[in-house]
Amino acid sequence: MSVRVFLSYSLTKSHDVAATRAAVERARTVLSRDFGWEAIDAMDPDLVSIATKVRAALLDADCVIADVSASTPNVMFEVGFAKALGYPVLLLLNFDAFDSPRFRDYFAVLGQSEARPTPADLGDIEYLVYPSGDAGDDEWRRWEGELARRLALLRAHFTPEVLLLRRGARGVHGAALDFLERNRPSNPILGFLGGHLAASAEALADGAGTVFVTLGQHYVDSMKAFAQVTPDGLRTVRAVADLGASPESIWDGTDDPLDLEIRERVFILPTALLVDPRATERLARIFHDQGRRHPVLVVHGDALPPLVHPVPGALGRDVLVMEPDLVAAYVPRRLGVRDEPHLLVRRERDLHADATAYYDAIRDRAFAVHDVESGIDLVRRWLAASGIGRWRPSWPRQVENRPPEYFREYDLHVRCWIPAYEHLVCQVAESVSRLLLDRLLATGEPVRVLEAGVGTGALTVELLRWLQRIDAPRRAAAGDGVVERLVAVDPALPMLERARGRVAAEWPDAPPYLAFAPGRVHEFFPPAFDRLRFDVVCGSLVLHEMLDGRDDAGVAAVLRALARRLRPGGALVFADCFPARIAATRAEELATWTTWMTDVAGLAPAAVEAFLAGNPEIVAMRGYEELLDAAHGFAADATLHVEEGRGAPGGSPWRVVTLGFPTVPV
Repeated sequence: MSVRVFLSYSLTKSHDVAATRAAVERARTVLSRDFGWEAIDAMDPDLVSIATKVRAALLDADCVIADVSASTPNVMFEVGFAKALGYPVLLLLNFDAFDSPRFRDYFAVLGQSEARPTPADLGDIEYLVYPSGDAGDDEWRRWEGELARRLALLRAHFTPEVLLLRRGARGVHGAALDFLERNRPSNPILGFLGGHLAASAEALADGAGTVFVTLGQHYVDSMKAFAQVTPDGLRTVRAVADLGASPESIWDGTDDPLDLEIRERVFILPTALLVDPRATERLARIFHDQGRRHPVLVVHGDALPPLVHPVPGALGRDVLVMEPDLVAAYVPRRLGVRDEPHLLVRRERDLHADATAYYDAIRDRAFAVHDVESGIDLVRRWLAASGIGRWRPSWPRQVENRPPEYFREYDLHVRCWIPAYEHLVCQVAESVSRLLLDRLLATGEPVRVLEAGVGTGALTVELLRWLQRIDAPRRAAAGDGVVERLVAVDPALPMLERARGRVAAEWPDAPPYLAFAPGRVHEFFPPAFDRLRFDVVCGSLVLHEMLDGRDDAGVAAVLRALARRLRPGGALVFADCFPARIAATRAEELATWTTWMTDVAGLAPAAVEAFLAGNPEIVAMRGYEELLDAAHGFAADATLHVEEGRGAPGGSPWRVVTLGFPTVPV
């Protein structure tokens, strides 16, 4: 960003036109040759009127060099305007003016002489005496050297940050004056504009030069303007962008909204983004684009330990750290009737040290993504770095005996292993809701549901969303509802605890009909509910465990044990791997599933092989036709309904199977 210097002088009122012209031209030469600065000449003939050209030219400048040899009114006005704007000003004087017959009496009135060369109001401004018009080149060269020395001292005022702030302030000043000139004094907008500027000035004064707060939405424009004038300055910036926090909605588009070259940026990604193919594809483009300018890293939000943000009350985990002592973060500030995200920028050494430690703690868990080519490439990088989706051969076959990290990360693991897992869960809930609605319409009796293998509560929550809608109105009006029981059973206590927490997050006051209990529905059933019979027994990704290693008789025994928990006319509803009976079709469906794990879920081939080897009961799962055959062995009127897994690849073995039992075994 080039410094712009306003040249103020008068040739028509000069006592020595040649000297004034020479001083101005040589000043222009020094500005361009020695400093690369741009001269702005108020005498430019293209400017239309005196008032317009003077104000426009001054507002476009960064400092003023003024010839006050004749103390002419126009030059004095321009110097006063510059002083009012806080510009650095350098005065030029030619002492011969004091002896000029044309100006001798004028200077006597003003009280000016070589002993007191400037008007009293300009006494605090440095001046530089220039030679007469007939001076030799040596004398002018010495003058140029002294001018260059003075300008070099001024250069300290013109850091890129100072120039950007000065020009921004002048832009506001000029726009406000233009607005004032175009509108009548009765325009109420003038009051709003004045109040806004007054509030901005007060906010700047409160910070005393060390704190700045602005609306978060101005972050992008502020950073981009800063980057345009300080191409090297932002290279000291390290930033954390928490994409799970509302202020960082700037990354919602398909392009990098900042387009900056900084030192490094770390993105915190929530699970919702990492399992959303459209989101990962969009982010991969942004990361790849940024990676051409600076290192880009990603960390999964769930992988971060609890960290205390260095800025008290900060929103999310965003932070900007800039050498040597600047820290920025989002904070809530009252705006009207609600809090809005504001960007707080603070200069403080101790805070900078805390912010650096905070940044490093996040970065230590991050992995590089600047060279990713696609969304699936981004997911693969995340899975490789986090270990999500990696089956550990050391995990016991029985779920309840697995280590804590298995339960903690199960919801992430299962998305890598099972196509469209959330869709399968929703399909089960929808099938259950249809069956229960039919039961309610047919009998009018309160319904009961038994969930086998509750896991982390994904299906429990979906069931409750529907059950609460049909139960709450009657329960509020009559004291009892149309849902009598929802019993959720699992042999793993950590799973039950996670399910309870998931339900409590959505319903702090748990529905009175909900009960969690340890046990296996087909084996050791909770004694408190042993006499109950249910309208639906359902589960997601649990039936393959019940049938693990069983022969035909064993499969029939499990289904019989489940059916015995039903009322007549009840049904079993399970989502699981249900491949076709025909061997060739079965092989194709399993191949489609394994291809999905590598090409869509992003697992490495070795991770897929480890999962298949560790879960032979899924690979060897009975097909849905075989389940019906087994059910017919003890209930000849059993029925079968099959739904393809919604969102799963076509031709995969993941389905929702409903076995209906008009009569149930004794």
